[in-house]
Amino acid sequence: MRLVLWPFLILTACSLAPRRPPALHDFGPPPAETHSRTQVVVTAPTWLQDRRLRYRFLFADPTQVRFYADHRWIAHPPALLQQRLSALLNSPYRLRVELHDLEQVFDTPNRSRVVLRFFAEVTASEGQSLGSRFFSLEKVTSSADVHGALSGYAELIEHAATSLRAWLESIHAESQAPARTRATNSETGIGRAKK
Repeated sequence: MRLVLWPFLILTACSLAPRRPPALHDFGPPPAETHSRTQVVVTAPTWLQDRRLRYRFLFADPTQVRFYADHRWIAHPPALLQQRLSALLNSPYRLRVELHDLEQVFDTPNRSRVVLRFFAEVTASEGQSLGSRFFSLEKVTSSADVHGALSGYAELIEHAATSLRAWLESIHAESQAPARTRATNSETGIGRAKK
């Protein structure tokens, strides 16, 4: 009887053993030089306010969303993105970001990409909209697994910050153009009333 019970006891002990907690991740070490001038707010739909890392197989069941069992974001992706963009951007304007997509997609079992899509709107301090734009960014991962996805996300966020920085600078230049034109006209006498 004792010999019969041993396999059962072993299986029971294994099933009751505590499971190792998932590894926690973010977008990598913070930049050495950070900024806090830009007011950034990132929102996302409910299904993206999930700490699990998402992926999908485009070559099989492309509509099924899958998750890595042993890996989690340390915070919800919108919060992580907001923190990183606030640190990387330096602009006098307010930036509102709507996160639309953040996931790893597999084109084949051995090839994957990380995808980041979001809508951004820039407003002045008084609330006036200065422009809006949709961004769609992606990067081929160095390896078709969770580690490739994590390193790809870190680079993709840097790319997003660079794209946003260039866009914000162009908006700032356009907003300053009328003031420069008025100053030039004043200096040259253009527009002055004739005596």
